[in-house]
Amino acid sequence: MTRAARLNTLGPIARARRTAASLLRLGTSALLTWGVLSVPPAPARATTASGATVHTRLRVHAPVRTQTVSGRPGGGAAVASPGAAVAPPGASAALPGAWILVDVDTGVVLDAHDERMPLPPASLTKILTALTVVNAVHPDASVPASVRAEAMPARKINMKAGQVWSFSDAFHAMMLSSANDAAVALAERADGTVERFSQDLARVAKEIGLQDNPLLQDPAGLDDAEFSINGGNLISARDLAIAARAGLANPVIAEAVANPLYRFHGPDGSDHKLGNHNQLLKSYPGAVGMKTGYTRRAGECLVAAARRDGRTMLAVVLHAPSVYANATSLLDRGFATPVGAEAALTDHLPPVRQPAAHQAQGSPAPAAAAASSGTRTPTAFLTHRAAHLWDQPPALAAEAALVGLGLLRLRARRRDRQRRTLRSTQWASQSLD
Repeated sequence: MTRAARLNTLGPIARARRTAASLLRLGTSALLTWGVLSVPPAPARATTASGATVHTRLRVHAPVRTQTVSGRPGGGAAVASPGAAVAPPGASAALPGAWILVDVDTGVVLDAHDERMPLPPASLTKILTALTVVNAVHPDASVPASVRAEAMPARKINMKAGQVWSFSDAFHAMMLSSANDAAVALAERADGTVERFSQDLARVAKEIGLQDNPLLQDPAGLDDAEFSINGGNLISARDLAIAARAGLANPVIAEAVANPLYRFHGPDGSDHKLGNHNQLLKSYPGAVGMKTGYTRRAGECLVAAARRDGRTMLAVVLHAPSVYANATSLLDRGFATPVGAEAALTDHLPPVRQPAAHQAQGSPAPAAAAASSGTRTPTAFLTHRAAHLWDQPPALAAEAALVGLGLLRLRARRRDRQRRTLRSTQWASQSLD
């Protein structure tokens, strides 16, 4: 067959290949769009001038006022109290999955619903991570970043393997900006590996008096199939309230969660400005912090504390349609409850206890960086991130989908050019023959 005949034969084949590639890209785009649109709505977010991401308040129905049944050891099923406000018809869909309201000073449970049901807590886990690391790592210690910490998904402070961060900077990044890489680096600094840190979390849970058999495995609160430790954590709203009371009693944790803004010069040579993700610090009078959380599985979660007129109230809401509206309603109810009325309530959290101090097992020096950085390709990166795409809010998922499609298209074009070059070389050699 002559060279001209070969070229004529190639035309339809090339056209068919291009058509198939176009159909494949169209199908991929449709699939990704469907996946993005199927993600449950995330809370409204806005970016401040400082670059910090904050949540905006959404109007939803407030939780029904409930009171724990008296006489049941350790609390009981939540029932409507006499004269309590009743949610409007159809409001049940707007209620959190579980909540609890506690007077921090007395430990009295003022309001609760499904507070003993273990649920995914997302980044609320970092309260327990904080309680564990502050009793193991000295405030002046250094925190090296590992390859594992660098590989953590957003939210993150963009640690790189081999960098050495100060404890204060890593700790504030974890508690204010919910940085997952900082949580892993701190866990490794405390116990050497994340797996050993999981065992330490169980020890701390027992020492501070958690009562509902929490499952604590991941220091960052991740619960996806790719990045989490064994699928993540399960903990009740009541146990989170116990941990939060212990955290507020620790000066290192209390200072961090109440700080609306933290600035530092990082080991990456950049000046960082971390805004606290807890929007109640700006919108609710007397707010003193605590912690926000979100994953697709856990939904929106919040531990919120506020102090007024010598009283401190704590609200925990899990899987909430609007964490700020729900938490605000609970805190308002707490401050409106006279101190004398608490005598009629029988459910109390256990006394505040701090975990025992122990010697840090992790190394203060960075581990040798893995040699895999030179083999990372766009395709490998996409494979690494694909499973976590659906755990992100829709805007992030859409952005990741567009980037992924662009990289796949570039790869297809590069392979097509390589094939054409190879065929041209083969035809030229055959023609010479």
